[in-house]
Formats: sequence, C-alpha cells, structure tokens
Amino acid sequence: MVVTVCDRVDPVDRVELTHWFDRARLPWSPLMVAGRQFDALICDSEDVPGLVAYDRLYDVANLAVQWLGDNLCPDIAVGRGFKAQMMAYRAVADAVRSTITQEDGDVMVAQLVELRDVIDQHTAAIDQAEP
Repeated sequence: MVVTVCDRVDPVDRVELTHWFDRARLPWSPLMVAGRQFDALICDSEDVPGLVAYDRLYDVANLAVQWLGDNLCPDIAVGRGFKAQMMAYRAVADAVRSTITQEDGDVMVAQLVELRDVIDQHTAAIDQAEP
C-alpha cells in the first residue's frame, strides 16, 4: 500500500497498520461498539428500537469519530473510509432521533437495513480499492 501526499509517495508501514487494526478491532474500540450498536438497531426484531437506542448510537459514533482523530490510521484511505462510516452512523442516529415516531417505526427500520447494506458496500469497495 502507498499513501500519496502531495508530490511524494510514502509506503505505508505494514507493521504499524497491523497494530492500528489490532487496536481498532478490539471489542471495546469505539469503532466496534458503534458497529454493534447499529447492527442491534437494524436486527430482525419485532420491537421498534426506542429513541434512547439512537441516542446511544449517536454518542458511540461520535466517540468513534473522535477516536479516529486521535488514532490516525497509517493508511489515509482506510482511515477516511472508517470515518465516513462512523459519520454515516452518526447522521442516521441524528435523523432518526428527529423523525421517528411509533407509527412509522417499522418503515424506518426497513430503511436503516437498506442503508446498512449501502454502508457495507461502500466499506467493501474501500477495502478492495487499490491506492
């Protein structure tokens, strides 16, 4: 992998990148917590998640964005992808918190499942992209 910075090309230190991924993938990492929270909100359940669940998603996604700022990924494109994903979670939570009602809860959950698929496709494309 290489990272292009202005006119120079710097190789990404694979060991450093591996250590970064090890930290990012820890079960208590804000990235993993946000992903689990989002998955829990869109799981196949008869219960419509309460607004407090979306407040939690907003909070953990916000923490994840901050964590990414404090723990820069050695691969800029990968870091941008994770940040975009966490910002999408945060935006979803914010939108739902401001619009959800009990009557349209089922429709909102279906839309969230579709959004998760789009986020996953975007993340997979970033993972597969050659810099």
